[in-house]
Amino acid sequence: KTALSFVPTNVSCKTAPSSPAATSSSSETMEPQLQIDMLADLPTGNDKESRRQRRLMRNRLSAQRSRDKRRRDIEVYTKLKAQKVEEIASMKKTVTEEMEGLKKLEEMVKFAK
Repeated sequence: KTALSFVPTNVSCKTAPSSPAATSSSSETMEPQLQIDMLADLPTGNDKESRRQRRLMRNRLSAQRSRDKRRRDIEVYTKLKAQKVEEIASMKKTVTEEMEGLKKLEEMVKFAK
């Protein structure tokens, strides 16, 4: 695991499961409507077990949405970081070129005296 300098160190990220079978049952790639349909298929009774099953499913869906959002955010910030690194490299090159030009001008002034 590589540390990303722009991600706070107190944020924990779990890695995705390595087996393809583990990811196929995940609701990670499900459409929001399918997730809502899953909730509709849950027991509708007011008994303790029905409420528990609904709560567990809501919790799972909420946790998955949170993981998906975190992944999207990391992708966005990774791209942003790459852009900033490129911008910084370009600016450093510009500064180097300007410094070389300044040195040449200083030498010309010194030679003219």
